[in-house]
Amino acid sequence: MEQEQKKSNNSTLPIALGVGLLLSLGFNAYQFMDSKNNQDTLEKSVKELSAISSEKSQLEFDYKNLQDEYETLKSSIVDNDGLLANKEHDIKIQQEEINKILNDANASKEDLAKAEAMIKNLKSEISTYKSEIVRLEKENAILVKNNALLTTERDSITTTLANERTERVAEKQIAQQKEEELSTTLSVSNHKIAPLKVRNNGKEVTKNKATKVDKIRVSFDIDRNSRAVSGDKEIYVAIRKPNGQIGKFGGAESGTLKLHSGDEVAYSDKVKINYQNGAGQTVSFDWEDAAFEAGTYKIDIYQNGFKISQADVVLR
Repeated sequence: MEQEQKKSNNSTLPIALGVGLLLSLGFNAYQFMDSKNNQDTLEKSVKELSAISSEKSQLEFDYKNLQDEYETLKSSIVDNDGLLANKEHDIKIQQEEINKILNDANASKEDLAKAEAMIKNLKSEISTYKSEIVRLEKENAILVKNNALLTTERDSITTTLANERTERVAEKQIAQQKEEELSTTLSVSNHKIAPLKVRNNGKEVTKNKATKVDKIRVSFDIDRNSRAVSGDKEIYVAIRKPNGQIGKFGGAESGTLKLHSGDEVAYSDKVKINYQNGAGQTVSFDWEDAAFEAGTYKIDIYQNGFKISQADVVLR
């Protein structure tokens, strides 16, 4: 009986040892597999974090370049008069949202994907912003050119108006001066021209036949003029012969006279008188010629640059 029991104990021991060995092997295998899974998970996490970090760095790099481009564009604007204010406001809002994500140390892959999409959109916004700057610069260049043309035209008009005003003032002054000179110019009346024959006894008789005329007497009255200043006055007498030549005679002061009209006329003699304001007087002189021709003799009287009288006489 004891031998059977001993035999039975000896037969179960290997089984127990086998079971224990299997359990030990299973446990070790479980520990190995669990450790391997943990290591794989860790490696996966490290790879994911590395990928996120790399993606974030790339996004930060792209974003910085985009920011630099935007700042350069803003600084290139010569005169930002508010036309781009709305666009700049929209860009600023997007910048704030992107900065919030990129400055988050725990930003997830989903966050970075959102930031990437926003950066792409921001790039499009900045491209539109650049196009607006180019368009506004072209419009501004046209405006500057038009303003320059308008300024030149305005200056030209201003200069023309100033010149015209100056001319009008000058013309007015000349007119006033001419009016003053005209109002002080002497006038004549009772202008007479008498062809005379001098007889041996000295008596003078009027003749109209050229061969019988010894001299032509010119006479006229100086009218009263309250605006004419008293003093010496010069009266110019121009006698033209039938052939158009100016008549000259001995002792006469002939020459040329410039009129207010700008014309120059020749005169036969210059007569000086002493004029008294408010008083009239008669002027008379004789023109003698060796031989008078038949035809019309014209006598013009000038004073103060104006023609004040004209008359003629016909000799047969």
